[in-house]
Order: sequence, then structure tokens, then C-alpha cells
Amino acid sequence: MTTNRERRRAWAMFTAAMTTAVCGAAWMVSQWDGVTDGNGVSVHRETKSPEEIREYWTPERIRNAKPG
Repeated sequence: MTTNRERRRAWAMFTAAMTTAVCGAAWMVSQWDGVTDGNGVSVHRETKSPEEIREYWTPERIRNAKPG
């Protein structure tokens, strides 16, 4: 049988875990705009055909490409 002290400790741990989870979720929601802004990561799908992409990326372009 659990004692009152053990029960209180379990509730304290549960409360701390839930608080951390809720605060983490709130932080993620507040930072979501940064994901969709122009931060160097494209979130848009490519609409060109594979053939058009192969024509664009010539060996010279690939050699001269620099990371953004």
C-alpha cells in the first residue's frame, strides 16, 4: 500500500512532467512562424518536371553552386 508521502511525490512528478510538456508545446507554437519564414529552408514543393530540373543543373552549374 502506498503512503501519503509517496502519493504526493508521484503527483508532484506528474505535475512537473505535464507542465514541461505544456510549456514545450506552447513554445513550439510560438516559434512556428520562424519555420515558415525565409530561413533558408524551402517548404514549397518543386513543380518542375524531372527533365526540366536535369536541364537546369548542368555540370558547370553544379560546380559553381554554393551553399545558401
